[in-house]
Amino acid sequence: INRQIILQEEIKTNEITVLRTIDDVINSHIYCYILIGNTERMITLWEGSDYGLAGQWTDTDVENRLNEVL
Repeated sequence: INRQIILQEEIKTNEITVLRTIDDVINSHIYCYILIGNTERMITLWEGSDYGLAGQWTDTDVENRLNEVL
């Protein structure tokens, strides 16, 4: 993913690395750990009623969702 991200801590970068994506079926929660600059963050992708809408997600779905939430 290549876009400028500014978080509360004023981290400015054009690069995000997805470290891992986790599908927590029991809690209906899909989240991923990303690396922005030198900072690791956990980002919720889908949860609750949106969890079912994610269906059988792919890496491309994760990338698209990250673009939506960031």
